[in-house]
Amino acid sequence: TGLGGYGAEEMHTQKANISPTYIRKKGAKASFDTLIAAIQELNKYNGITADIRQIEPAFEYMPLTKPPRRWQWAYWDSSTRTKRNVIIADICFGGCFFNLIEFETRDNENFTVSLISSGRRQLNTEDLHKILFRCSLAEGIWKKIHTNDLGIDIISLKHTWTDHLSFSEAVEKRLHV
Repeated sequence: TGLGGYGAEEMHTQKANISPTYIRKKGAKASFDTLIAAIQELNKYNGITADIRQIEPAFEYMPLTKPPRRWQWAYWDSSTRTKRNVIIADICFGGCFFNLIEFETRDNENFTVSLISSGRRQLNTEDLHKILFRCSLAEGIWKKIHTNDLGIDIISLKHTWTDHLSFSEAVEKRLHV
């Protein structure tokens, strides 16, 4: 940096500090283990009950949107036709129901976790299957899903937390909104 002049006598340079003073921490990768631990942590907050939903055939995997032999986003590995796993958590806070949904991702993918608010109505298996099907159609992008007919709100949560504690804190903040 200089003193801001243009003349020959004003061309004094000074040393600049180029080392960053703030180092941004990397967020935790999408992980079912992190989500499960965050759900267990949420139960420690006052007024929140949270559980991992039992696996059912309707939402064990992301639903296929095309015939099984065709390439599609719902396959985690298309060559072996391995479907993407899904994990769903039920949360109750203040008489309102929420669901956290995370699906399996490849190493080169970045998707968000969805926090679904369904008000005073708990989503059933059919509702969750519809949501997952629409998510598969939108290739995992929650913001592209139309929810007008379902009576729900979808909040996307980026994986910015560093561990399960900060994940549970992020969810807890969203429940209060």
